[in-house]
Amino acid sequence: MAGKKGQKKRFWSDDEKVSICLQTCASGVSVAQVARRYAMNTNLIHKWLRDPKFAPDLKAVEEQTAPVAIRYALTRMARLRPYLDHGILELDNNTAERAMRSVAIGRKNYLFVGSQTGGRAAAIAYTLIETAKLNGIDPQAWLADTLARIPDYKINRVDDLLPWKNAS
Repeated sequence: MAGKKGQKKRFWSDDEKVSICLQTCASGVSVAQVARRYAMNTNLIHKWLRDPKFAPDLKAVEEQTAPVAIRYALTRMARLRPYLDHGILELDNNTAERAMRSVAIGRKNYLFVGSQTGGRAAAIAYTLIETAKLNGIDPQAWLADTLARIPDYKINRVDDLLPWKNAS
């Protein structure tokens, strides 16, 4: 039987189907990754996963993954301890990623910054604007005020112009 582009259609044994379905239950492994590994269509794996004959026994999978997860946490306890001791620390970087969303959305507009120096300048500008937002300051008003004050400002007091100094 011919498949796409003249290739022969692969027939999978029941043991192979069960093995492939079990691989999709591994931590951090997606159905798409398994499909690429075996050069097959993801829809076929989804079909097998819906079939009780090939779908993995979830209780058995949970029994295998729970000790792995506990071992993972215990071996990293020294690095996790600060997050448990200090409630102000966040476990993830969602705040930073949300702040960068506007940059990611306009990525095509900023694709050509001109040079490495231009890229650094853009990074500094984004950092200052997002810092102003995080401190509850209107970035446009703060930036306009800061740019107006810079020419007459003493160089040794420039830190006073930063967004967190104006937060009140």
